[in-house]
Amino acid sequence: YEALKDAPETLSRYRVMMNREPEELKWAFRYGDTLYQQGRLSEATETFKKVDELYARKVSSAPEAVTPEERAFAAQARFYRANQEMKAFQKIAIRGDKIENALIQKKLKAHQAVEAAGLEVAQYASPRWTIASLVMAAKANDEISRFFLEAPEPKGLNMAQKQQYRQWVDDKVRPYREKAVQYRQAALDKAHHVGIFCPEVTACYRALNGGAEPPAIGRGALRLSRGESSPEKSLKALVEGLYADPGNTSLLRSLAVAYADQGRVELASLVLHRCLEENPQDAQSQNMLGLIRLLQGEDQEAYGLFQKVLELDPGMDEAKANLVVLNEGYGNFQKAKESLSEIVDKQALLSASDSGVHPDFQASVGRLEVVAFDDSEIEALEEE
Repeated sequence: YEALKDAPETLSRYRVMMNREPEELKWAFRYGDTLYQQGRLSEATETFKKVDELYARKVSSAPEAVTPEERAFAAQARFYRANQEMKAFQKIAIRGDKIENALIQKKLKAHQAVEAAGLEVAQYASPRWTIASLVMAAKANDEISRFFLEAPEPKGLNMAQKQQYRQWVDDKVRPYREKAVQYRQAALDKAHHVGIFCPEVTACYRALNGGAEPPAIGRGALRLSRGESSPEKSLKALVEGLYADPGNTSLLRSLAVAYADQGRVELASLVLHRCLEENPQDAQSQNMLGLIRLLQGEDQEAYGLFQKVLELDPGMDEAKANLVVLNEGYGNFQKAKESLSEIVDKQALLSASDSGVHPDFQASVGRLEVVAFDDSEIEALEEE
């Protein structure tokens, strides 16, 4: 959603494209999506209806020409609309009134529609959308479970009948609870497999682990330069050096480190971007920029930067260490252990005085060392 920074122009551009290519699904969907992100929900819903109509026309006239991308757009549009309908019915409670009971049936159908649309999106859409839609399908089942659990007990029941009624409720709710767990586990597995880092992943981990949070990633001071024996050059000296040699990436990186250590991370980011303009293959600058993004909570972008570092320099232990912190912070202990096992000199990273490694690395290593062994590791130890 980078384009949302300039939402009015984005909307205008998509509107122009909708008029120019009225049968093209992607322009209608992107226009509706932008409206939705701006909170203009009624306009977005109308636009998503148009996406449905366009898709239905295309399927009926030329089904073989429908692309996977168009299926994804149509599924996402239905998902948005179903989600809005579910929200509208969330506050309805069970009563004896016939009108209220009719609304209750609509509420159940709305929640089931969210589940169906969510699974359709999971089939066709991007990994991030797949995770978000599986989480929403899980929430829809949570809501149905809550709906039955919070329903008032029928009046006039004796003790045996009350026990029988509670058993009926438990039996009724169990499949919805099981489905919610399955959807969350599928979302978490997908996120861990493809490398998605977002709040939905943390929420899945929490729900599947009895409310326990995954290890948090530190967002405090970065302290890229920690040594006392070799004090860094002053900001003034670095700036003076850059006046004499503006393209010196070593000086630029030192300036970025100085800014980052003072907490001026926006300035550090600008300087690192300048380094990468001078030399796009500069793995050290990519790694430092990833650290800053991690500090700012932009975890998905940080992950992409660390991956880029390892493409440029597959042997760079600092980037592997930062992936250990990121994966462990989202509960992906297997991937964290894999990255840890690839580090050539772990001790050097732990004792380095001037490091491109996140400060949480040592704590992550300590926690990973006490994560339970899997069966194959236990068998190997027994053989030894």
